[in-house]
Amino acid sequence: PRGVVCDYPVGNLEGRIGPQDPTYEYYSTIHWMPLVNGYSGFEPDSYHELKDRLKGFPDEASIEYLRERGVTYLLVHGEFYIQGNYDAEIAALKARPGLEYLGSFPWRDGGQSSAFRVARGVAR
Repeated sequence: PRGVVCDYPVGNLEGRIGPQDPTYEYYSTIHWMPLVNGYSGFEPDSYHELKDRLKGFPDEASIEYLRERGVTYLLVHGEFYIQGNYDAEIAALKARPGLEYLGSFPWRDGGQSSAFRVARGVAR
């Protein structure tokens, strides 16, 4: 179903040197859903807030913030990690109430991405 997508890593939080958000924007042409971290060459205050609020990812505060922003789908891309631990973060996300693991998909040159559905109104 249609929904808002957040691709992670966002900005330079754990991602490759240089922006991956333009890559996410390009790949969004496959699904044509709105991105909470889209790319236009301009960084509005909401984008800086997104990066700030996701610094503790994948903690509860990060996931709750995505929920507040109306995110429906969280796509976590191991291919773009240069720090952090993709496998550990995916395991933590799979164990978190309010996230439904939808599956993983491989990248052509190795690595993988994992998809989650963010539930609404999850009791803490």
